[in-house]
Amino acid sequence: MALKFLLPFWGNETLKPDDFFNLIKSYGFDGVEINIPKKSIFETQFYNVLYTERKNNSNFICVLQQVIGMEIETPESYLFKVMRRLENMIHYR
Repeated sequence: MALKFLLPFWGNETLKPDDFFNLIKSYGFDGVEINIPKKSIFETQFYNVLYTERKNNSNFICVLQQVIGMEIETPESYLFKVMRRLENMIHYR
């Protein structure tokens, strides 16, 4: 079993997706762990760079976190939010 290392986006929030992916490659990490910020421009750029990276390196790992604030909600409304995020992710694959 091979050990893989991911660079978390946490602590690098000032970087644009291109710059963050360059940092990942320059440090030799195998992928990224990220809670994608709720900024549509960032999200679009991130998925575009991720798509390009995965075309060039099919072993690149992307772990998407979903860190949300505490809310009073039904299981259905929570699942709706999760499905919306997944649909966005699938759109950019």
